[in-house]
Amino acid sequence: ISGDNIDLLEKHKFDEIHTIYWRNSNLNFKNRIVLIKSLDERPNKSWLKRIYECEDEKVLKYILKGLENLEIFNNENELKLLWECCQIPDFVKKTYGNHLEVVSKVFKFLREKLILKRGGHRDQLSRKYWGMERWRIYALDKLLRGDDLNMQQREWVTEMLINKSSILIHGFEKRGKTEEARIYRNLVSHYSKSFDSVNLKLC
Repeated sequence: ISGDNIDLLEKHKFDEIHTIYWRNSNLNFKNRIVLIKSLDERPNKSWLKRIYECEDEKVLKYILKGLENLEIFNNENELKLLWECCQIPDFVKKTYGNHLEVVSKVFKFLREKLILKRGGHRDQLSRKYWGMERWRIYALDKLLRGDDLNMQQREWVTEMLINKSSILIHGFEKRGKTEEARIYRNLVSHYSKSFDSVNLKLC
């Protein structure tokens, strides 16, 4: 940074901002069409500019095209889950198809554990039922035990597992469920070591 720029920073003198890039954060997950429409929504202020289509939007639209036979388009919770998965960062940025495959696999793992099957009934998302966070962690653990992730993707999934486990531990301890808390503490301890090891290799 130049001396002139330092001087401007110290004196809080900045160029006037005329435009701010914007994307709608109030998404509607009622169904597939409404979700895409809410993502494409334009700002209502002249000084706001709709940001160009981001990677997560591209991934979402691509995956939705390949899921036409799945009954998720009118399922708000499944669309929310898919959108969360689409926001997995593409750390490698070399083979786009590989990133799509990782996102699809994470969604598949989580979706399988969030579906409650009843004989003769249509598959139903079971997020509203007991133990969904446990199944999420189980799916992430299963993913980490496989060989489908590269080092940076493994780092992201490990971080998510640790965060979700920490939330569960807090809830268990708050309710006096020490044995359940111990189980997830051991899991966090195991993956924390792996997480530190991955970070050292990336440095």
